[in-house]
Amino acid sequence: MRLCILLTRDSEFQNDLTSVLVSGGYRVRVSRTIGAAKRCLQVRERSLLLFDLGASTSPDSLKSLPSILARFPETRVLAWVDRGDRQQALQALQLGADGCLEKSSPKNRILRAMSEICDGGHPLSDSLFRGLVGKLSESPESMMSRFQAHSPLDSTSYPLSSREAEIYSLLCFGYSNKGIAAKVHLGLDAVRYHLKHLYQKLKVHSRTEAVALFFAKGATPVSQSGSPTSRRTPQKSRQKNLLIS
Repeated sequence: MRLCILLTRDSEFQNDLTSVLVSGGYRVRVSRTIGAAKRCLQVRERSLLLFDLGASTSPDSLKSLPSILARFPETRVLAWVDRGDRQQALQALQLGADGCLEKSSPKNRILRAMSEICDGGHPLSDSLFRGLVGKLSESPESMMSRFQAHSPLDSTSYPLSSREAEIYSLLCFGYSNKGIAAKVHLGLDAVRYHLKHLYQKLKVHSRTEAVALFFAKGATPVSQSGSPTSRRTPQKSRQKNLLIS
């Protein structure tokens, strides 16, 4: 039974999410503070940390995420944001969260995301996905010209060909399969073929997971001048009782 450490001060969210997780067979421990969550992780480092970044949370709490991951590198983190808070979601992924959901997500999406993150996936709400691809401030052509050199994905773990890197960059900008085909001058079947192999190499199952992985592994939007617009601490290699601390 996987232990989930829920870091939140939102009582309504706590009760609703705990009910969903318990129904899915997870064990939940609620922590009101960063310190309490760290004490839980000392005992069960391989736990899942469900990090509430909603309005009821201190704005500075997100800054603690890199230190948590540095101290407990085996911990997987699923961040939760208020509906439509794409900036908070992007920041959480850049600081090391493995995935991000809106707090208003339906029960079936929550349980599916829990299954994904337990299996090493990178769940991301569809609405957040659509917003994140728009956060990249550079043109696709400019990004593609240096995608290989600036990609945060380790070349040994994710050995992408130049064509796959080109397609991946377009995918991260929200291009459809048809749009990608037009950009790279390939047929739709060829694009699907490359995407299939790209997903296999990235160990993901969808374009949403692929984009989430890009951000979670440290992607930094690049300005036209070539300077990163934000920074991030490198990510490390990475239930039926309710307990409150």
